[in-house]
Amino acid sequence: MQGFPMMTLANFEEVLSMLSSLAMEGSFFLGELPTFLSDAETEIKSNTKQWLDKLFMSNGFRVEMINHKGVSESSKEEFASAHYSNKLFVAEQLRLSDDQVRHLLFTTNLSFLGLTPSW
Repeated sequence: MQGFPMMTLANFEEVLSMLSSLAMEGSFFLGELPTFLSDAETEIKSNTKQWLDKLFMSNGFRVEMINHKGVSESSKEEFASAHYSNKLFVAEQLRLSDDQVRHLLFTTNLSFLGLTPSW
């Protein structure tokens, strides 16, 4: 999600919604949620994991948190040793993309008409 301006939680939710319609079922993406975006919500909620699950699942993604320490220890690259507060995640798309749905509807309609696609 690099390159998308995410200054508010609403911006992040808009990007998730857009990705949900574009990403193919079964695809994965990695990202990080800046602490300042999640802190506003999680101060009210005691469990960050539940909050992230709900946020991503409402857009068709299963999400897993990634331990930054584990990433830095398993990498050959040198990472900053300072406390890293952003939340790293990997998300899997559980829904069909808009294009997959169109393709499915098209082939289903052809089958209903007794036609077979030539591809």
